[in-house]
Amino acid sequence: MTTDPDAARAFYKAVFGWTMADSGVAGHDYTLLSVGPSMVGGLMRLPDDAKAQGVPPCWTGYIG
Repeated sequence: MTTDPDAARAFYKAVFGWTMADSGVAGHDYTLLSVGPSMVGGLMRLPDDAKAQGVPPCWTGYIG
């Protein structure tokens, strides 16, 4: 989650070479991050309610 999705997309593309694709979920700006055919993450704007509670931009890990 980030306060600047455009800058985050540019950073991860430039630094790691990750490819990006829109998730396709209507009304939700969520970007899928991939290395080759493998999805490695997702990127979204930090919700206003989370910011209001003091949540900083962050990565959230998942185990699948």
